[in-house]
Amino acid sequence: MESNQKEKPWYKKLKGLLIIFLITTTYIILQFYLNDIQKNNVPIEKINIESSAPVIIPGFELYTDKSKGFQILFPEQPEVTTFNLSSYPVTHYKSLSISDNDNFIQYSVTYTDTEIYSTESINAYLNSFIKGKIIGLGDDVKVTTSQIKEYKGFPARKYLIEYTSDGMKIRNKGISFIANGDSINLSVSYPFTMNINDTYFNEFTSSFILK
Repeated sequence: MESNQKEKPWYKKLKGLLIIFLITTTYIILQFYLNDIQKNNVPIEKINIESSAPVIIPGFELYTDKSKGFQILFPEQPEVTTFNLSSYPVTHYKSLSISDNDNFIQYSVTYTDTEIYSTESINAYLNSFIKGKIIGLGDDVKVTTSQIKEYKGFPARKYLIEYTSDGMKIRNKGISFIANGDSINLSVSYPFTMNINDTYFNEFTSSFILK
């Protein structure tokens, strides 16, 4: 897969829609959570995520955010966007790749400083995350949710969203989890025409390390 050095007109338009989608869904998710219970929300001892074996993705490079304390593989240095929603700082990392048959693939990390610790609060937030993802994507949106107990030791939800944006059919596959009180979402967006295995989704999510 090649790095996206020259963005095509169709992708520039889609990129703008994805940014609006990110901000809107993050706000909705936070509102769902804020309207739910936050019982026994007491900070816990920080836990690190270490990789059992190095993950290698052809053409990808290791990205490190020292302020957030994580590492992950991206196809190129990501574009970083920061904003605040409902007093929660949100940092979004986005890196693009173009496949050999000219399909775009977007790799994203969304890191939200939520300070969620109790079991009740974690479940409320993760369930709200799934609800927020389906709002504003049209009538043909399809969400497949697979609830999993954990991601590398942390509570998590795995999801697949299928929707149409400006005539283009898109899949967004990701995993959302709470680590040391913060919400972290890893996702890959790609066209319907692509096989998920060609996006390196499993390798991308497995490469995440929290120090």
